[in-house]
Amino acid sequence: MVQDASGTKLQSIGTDMFGRPRLSIRRNKLACFVSGIFSVFAVTLVAICLFFLLNLLHIAITGHELDGMGRFPAENSFLTGVTTALIVSMFNVFVCFITVPLVWILLGQSLGRFPHRGFATRLPYFIACLLSGACLVGLASIIPYQHFFTDTYTGSRSVALQTIAGSVLCGLLIGSLAGALTATVHLLILRPATQLRRLDTSTIHVF
Repeated sequence: MVQDASGTKLQSIGTDMFGRPRLSIRRNKLACFVSGIFSVFAVTLVAICLFFLLNLLHIAITGHELDGMGRFPAENSFLTGVTTALIVSMFNVFVCFITVPLVWILLGQSLGRFPHRGFATRLPYFIACLLSGACLVGLASIIPYQHFFTDTYTGSRSVALQTIAGSVLCGLLIGSLAGALTATVHLLILRPATQLRRLDTSTIHVF
């Protein structure tokens, strides 16, 4: 048994390879399961909101809505990449059979291990979710432009680079915002501060 600062006994199930106590954390698997599913819908929700705001901004500046699937003229290649990332993210729910298992693996190997390492504060959970979300959505935003990296591509390289840059940057933004929402849901279920209550400082934040 391990005691926290308030004297509450927490169940220990042995020690790991570094001699730290393995704690029996409640709702840890549930938090990873729910937040993994929620993350897919969070990406779509954030993309829809950003697309709506971008459309309103475009109407305020030009007086008309975005054409087609939110495409800008070719000279606005950076903004075209932005809208491409938004569209890809909005259809994220249709590939949930791929993204959800991938997110479960990432959450299980990051946020799922944090309580056992004694992470009681919110910051590590938010950082992990922001980084993983930004990387996943940012990389997915390159998929529509994979032809640029082939030898058969004959278009303008400068325009293509601007478009890819806009898509990747927008993907990073969407992923980070969705990651913040996912971390919030994860913490609401797990409540690590309540469960850990500041263990011995020798086991806190030690990898």
